[in-house]
Amino acid sequence: MTSSGCATTAQFITGAAGPILLTHYRPTNSTAGPCVLIVPPFAEEMNKSRRMFALTARALAAHGIHTVLPDLYGTGDSAGEFSGATIDIWARDLDATARAVEQAGERLQGILALRLGAALTTEYLARCSAQFVTTVFWQPQA
Repeated sequence: MTSSGCATTAQFITGAAGPILLTHYRPTNSTAGPCVLIVPPFAEEMNKSRRMFALTARALAAHGIHTVLPDLYGTGDSAGEFSGATIDIWARDLDATARAVEQAGERLQGILALRLGAALTTEYLARCSAQFVTTVFWQPQA
């Protein structure tokens, strides 16, 4: 789907415990540029933030920034049941997302994490060797 400078696509990739869904918001009028990973919050907070993420991602695309939003294992359209999800699986799903972006010839340069996504991001960053230019924690869970 394309609207106002943003092409929205989805793909399944192999996650840590099964297929996970990635939603991409890409600029329509630029070549490969920076890419931001959105790390979602948990449960109902994710449901309530979907529209905000879409608006944010479209606004970033209008400024030439590709945004990718993973649907983590057991949390929606991805494989698995929530009862089988763990922080370890979710952190490895973030790593799989980063690899998928890199395999597409792009490089993650920033992370935007909301609420529990901020805690998950700290776990992911402690495990990975990736370097990010910017990390934003939006209303982190206290």
